[in-house]
Amino acid sequence: MSAAAAAAAAMQRPSCARSRLCFHCGEPGHRAKDCPSGAGGYENGTGSSSGTAQTKAGQEAFARYLQCRKERAAEREERRQESNHSTEESVKGPLHHFHRVVEWMDNCPPTSTTPAMSSLHKPRDPMAVLHADGVEAASSSLNTTQRWNDLHKAKWNDVEKAHREVFDHYIQDIRFRLASSLGVTPEDEAASTWHAKLSEAVNLGRPADFSSQSNGDDDGDVSASLSNKVVAGGLSVYAVEKLNARSRQLYRLLFDDCSISAKLRSLLLPSASSDSGSCNDGTDSARPINVVSLGGGPGYDHVAISIAAKFVYRIQPHCSQFETRRIRTQVFDLFDEDWKHAMATLGKCTFQSFMTGDRDGDSSDYNDISMHHCDIRKGLQDGVHSDLATAVETVDIICVQFVLHENSSFILNEGKGYPEEGATLSGAMQDIFDRSPLGCIMIVCDSSNALFPAMKNTAKRYGWKYWGDDEQRGEGQKIGNLGPKSFVLLEKVA
Repeated sequence: MSAAAAAAAAMQRPSCARSRLCFHCGEPGHRAKDCPSGAGGYENGTGSSSGTAQTKAGQEAFARYLQCRKERAAEREERRQESNHSTEESVKGPLHHFHRVVEWMDNCPPTSTTPAMSSLHKPRDPMAVLHADGVEAASSSLNTTQRWNDLHKAKWNDVEKAHREVFDHYIQDIRFRLASSLGVTPEDEAASTWHAKLSEAVNLGRPADFSSQSNGDDDGDVSASLSNKVVAGGLSVYAVEKLNARSRQLYRLLFDDCSISAKLRSLLLPSASSDSGSCNDGTDSARPINVVSLGGGPGYDHVAISIAAKFVYRIQPHCSQFETRRIRTQVFDLFDEDWKHAMATLGKCTFQSFMTGDRDGDSSDYNDISMHHCDIRKGLQDGVHSDLATAVETVDIICVQFVLHENSSFILNEGKGYPEEGATLSGAMQDIFDRSPLGCIMIVCDSSNALFPAMKNTAKRYGWKYWGDDEQRGEGQKIGNLGPKSFVLLEKVA
């Protein structure tokens, strides 16, 4: 067979399944180093140092060999990626870390601070479990090996990703339901001008106008530059547009690794199921958690805290013995009448999402949310605050999200060297600090921290301790990139 005929026959076979041809003469049956025409002088596969020169057929055979290697390498890489993708989908899944936490919490060995669970299991915060394990290891030489440390870090990583997985799982479903119910399209969100309006409100220190029609105010409470009234459809767009960000920021604070956040999570631990015979640490396990949401709009604070309560319920290895802690939220807003429809819709969507995605069919009432009027520029003694004054007496958690700086021109009492030295807050905030019960926790996050020194001055006067981004930086701790950039957690201790 001639070299040309051999090459033609080889071309008829699949590119990566052809017989090996000599890279010198192009003939099958031998290698280039043994090629008779090369007289044994072939050294590098592309020519010879002695004997006859490499033929054209040999050059083509060598080029096809290189192409075949590239094709096979590409095929192997494609199969590897497909295998990795299918493995991730089948093994990890959307709640991979969540299920890992459930598993190791169930197998968590007892320590001096977390004794072995009896048949009457108690709900546990996974972050508290890991802290207890760390304390136990620090006082013992048995669990301080490098392997133990690596496993302990891996568990912290599991918890961090698990609570984010659960949040994403619920918030995406809630957002889809809310947009469908309110008739908000992606085009509506793209055309939204809310960001500019809210930025202007913060810069002026005057509340943005969320009314669906003119309220006829002429007392200067609302800036003329913000006087463009918003139609009801605009509130619907806002409710959908801000849902993820506003709920996520509060939710992340609930899982911060500080003592105030730990106490918040302990409040949200599930209560004993009426037919399980189990118990928990609370003397009144069925008592709902009372939340006051200042300037809470359509109810973002309720959504965030409810998802957190859902997480600490579902993460329990024996969650069928418990019921999700009931969250009773009272939203206080300057535009309460305008927000009522969006609030009712969001509450309904949240309830439906929880019932659909519930692992064990818990039927707690997640729609326990109501709207009330509030104007934080006025004190609690004002007649408009009768509901707020009553709610503050028994409140457990107060949420103040993105409302203080929009009212700064009304509620700031300037001191020396504004605002660090002597500045305080007036209006409803001062009275809330004064009248809130011992042990109450306040969560504040905003687009700026310019008002926080005055808020801290006011809080200290009435016996509150606080923890925020400034305190984190002061202790050299890293600020979470995915949480709010300006926040303060406060607890009334005296």
